[in-house]
Amino acid sequence: MGSSPWEIIWRVYLREAVPGITRGVTITIVSLINFTAVAGTLGAGGLGNFAIMYGHSKNLPQITWTVILIIVVLVSAVQFVGGYIAKKATH
Repeated sequence: MGSSPWEIIWRVYLREAVPGITRGVTITIVSLINFTAVAGTLGAGGLGNFAIMYGHSKNLPQITWTVILIIVVLVSAVQFVGGYIAKKATH
C-alpha cells in the first residue's frame, strides 16, 4: 500500500494493540493497589496500615470498614476507566 515499516507499526500494529495494553495496565494498577494494601497491613504504611492501627488495634470497626470501602471504590474506579478506554479503543 506504499507505507513504510514505521508507518505500519504506528498506524496498524499500535492501533490494534491499544485495547490489550489498556487492559494490561488496568490489571497492573489494580494489583499494585492490592499489594500496597497488603503491605500496609504488615507495617509498610498506607491504607492497610491505617486500617490495622486505628480500626483493628483500637477496636473501631467503622474505620476498618471505611478503609475497605475506599479501597473497593478505588479499584472499581480504575477498572471502570480501564474498561471504558479499552472498549472505546476496540474497533
